[in-house]
Amino acid sequence: MAMSESRIITVKEAKAWGSDFRSSGSDFRCSGSPDLEIGARVLELVGQIWRERLDMYKNFCIFRVDVHF
Repeated sequence: MAMSESRIITVKEAKAWGSDFRSSGSDFRCSGSPDLEIGARVLELVGQIWRERLDMYKNFCIFRVDVHF
């Protein structure tokens, strides 16, 4: 049975978690400011396009992350 957990994290934490999520293959979704909606595999988070987009936001920005495992 799949489980899910919601966590509140900063952009800095999201980047730091990227490699951990990638190794486990977990799905995730982030929602933050109105113009930022991310729904992707973690491999995309650590990919170039997601890295560039996340870099536009400072560490104090908060995201809700739903991790499915």
